[in-house]
Amino acid sequence: MKRLTMTLAALVAAFFATAKEIEQVSVVENESTTITAPFAVRSYAPSNKDVARVEALGGAAMRITGLKRGRCDLDVLGDNGLSQKYEISVVGDLASVLETLTMDLEQVPEVRAEIRGNFIRLDGEVSSIQNWEYMEKVLENYGNVIRNFAVFCPGPEILLRLKETFSKKGFETQFEPFSGEQDKWPYNTVALSLNKRTRILSVQARLLNAQQRSSVLTVLKGEPWLTLGESMDGSTPAAVSDGKRPYAISALLTLPVDSSVIRLSVAYMAIGESDIRSKGDVNNEGPVLSGVFNTIQGLLHGQGNHGNAATLNLGLSGVIRLLGENGINRMSEKGYTTFENWDDKGARFKSGGVLNVRVSGAEVADLKEIPYGFEVKAKGGLVAADSVSLDLNISISSIQQYGVGDDIDKKEDLTEQKIRCTLGKTTLLSGFGQLVDQQSLRGFPVLRNTPIIKWFVGADGKSLSDRRLVIMVCPEVLDPSQEGTLNVDNDINIPVQTEGAKTTDERVEERKRFHGFWGWLNWFCW
Repeated sequence: MKRLTMTLAALVAAFFATAKEIEQVSVVENESTTITAPFAVRSYAPSNKDVARVEALGGAAMRITGLKRGRCDLDVLGDNGLSQKYEISVVGDLASVLETLTMDLEQVPEVRAEIRGNFIRLDGEVSSIQNWEYMEKVLENYGNVIRNFAVFCPGPEILLRLKETFSKKGFETQFEPFSGEQDKWPYNTVALSLNKRTRILSVQARLLNAQQRSSVLTVLKGEPWLTLGESMDGSTPAAVSDGKRPYAISALLTLPVDSSVIRLSVAYMAIGESDIRSKGDVNNEGPVLSGVFNTIQGLLHGQGNHGNAATLNLGLSGVIRLLGENGINRMSEKGYTTFENWDDKGARFKSGGVLNVRVSGAEVADLKEIPYGFEVKAKGGLVAADSVSLDLNISISSIQQYGVGDDIDKKEDLTEQKIRCTLGKTTLLSGFGQLVDQQSLRGFPVLRNTPIIKWFVGADGKSLSDRRLVIMVCPEVLDPSQEGTLNVDNDINIPVQTEGAKTTDERVEERKRFHGFWGWLNWFCW
């Protein structure tokens, strides 16, 4: 046990002997100062006795008297091998030192120096990084005869440069803190507020997504005078300071990412050339209606935004009613889904079902589930105050049975699209198309192909169906104050009653080119 204790004592002594750095001591010529070693002094050895005189006062105290200007090293030894090194600088009288220091710091007008007893005190508020770094280099030549109480505080030019950097990242900047609840703060605006007493820069911003938050942190990390502290929204970004920047300005971050809930209205409809023709001349129906039908025609022919999308300045229910009331095919499916802003899970809307089919050849009755229908999976969130980015995965599947057996065929169409939508406006997507060209020939063999005779004994039929499936989405941000409320007319009554009530005969009749008294002319239309 005794040997272990001695070993530990030796290790501790060795640690203190090597861990201590050289301490700087400044003393004015013909004056004295007292220093205290970290242990009881047993011996000491100055390197130049002509520069400074060293006297032991008992215990750990020593008095140093400056004899002439210059420098000397002092090695102090204690028990158990403890040691400490000092570097003594003897300077001229404080008045001359003050005069020289004032001349050296002439380009840093923010600071002032004055003699206080046996040292020179430096005070002031430096607003320039260049001036602060220059001042530090000057003070290195004066040792500890200078006591620096000056502080760094970013001036207007630094804050304006910071504002310009935020502007390049797409942010507005104000120099007053936000007030009120965070969900009322404006988007894309950074509020900077510096408290000179606490040395804290408050940074506030309501951000649309994680990318914007990363941009704000990147800007702040590019400022060498700023240290990022713990943020008010619970996250702790990495500190910028490397321990060598004594600016002592900390940033208090309040950077919440918006957690709004987005409601996505979804619907689709099948339209073709006949639907457009049955409406007539849309150019005489006003700018809104004309724009709707021009958009649909563009989608039918592969035109529009990026060839597959266009935006209408109407909500989804308004577009549906407008189309239905003007002779376009009625809606097939419609509904809503909601998801949180930039939630990784996203949201899903499906309208359809599951077909249970008996597996052929199974010894025991076994059913296989085959899902079918219309399905939309959506992810994304706000990218601006009035628009969202959406990743859409859309699928439409149907089940067909052949003959009287159990042969089942599932037809499925898939499309993935990334779009940017304006809040409250409907975006039309042209995702699927179908062209069916059919021709049938009936009658007696041979005779049905004989000219003239085939008119009496044969019959042929032709049909051409060129249709597009137009998918409509309309994003909206839910108002938290309206949670739990429901507007039945706008939220539920989407199907157009006038269109849904039409019979098949009425639909056939409205597609005829002539009506009323002139209806007999349709006989000549092939």
